[in-house]
Amino acid sequence: MTNGETSDVANLSSTLALDTAYSDYDLWRAHKSLDDELYKLEREHRPIPIDVLYARRILSVARTKRAEGHATGRHS
Repeated sequence: MTNGETSDVANLSSTLALDTAYSDYDLWRAHKSLDDELYKLEREHRPIPIDVLYARRILSVARTKRAEGHATGRHS
């Protein structure tokens, strides 16, 4: 990844982690859905769209930030 792409992932994941419209379960479910889609594409030997990989990375980082309390200010 280039610095711009890394920055995009960091910015989007922070925004998502802070968005109270989405519960932890919503983020987990979206991540799981992307994992399922990636598994299906791989099993069918189909190309994997780069956007799906970026979305998965953004969700993964957002979930980690929430779990660590960075998004809510609950630093331990």
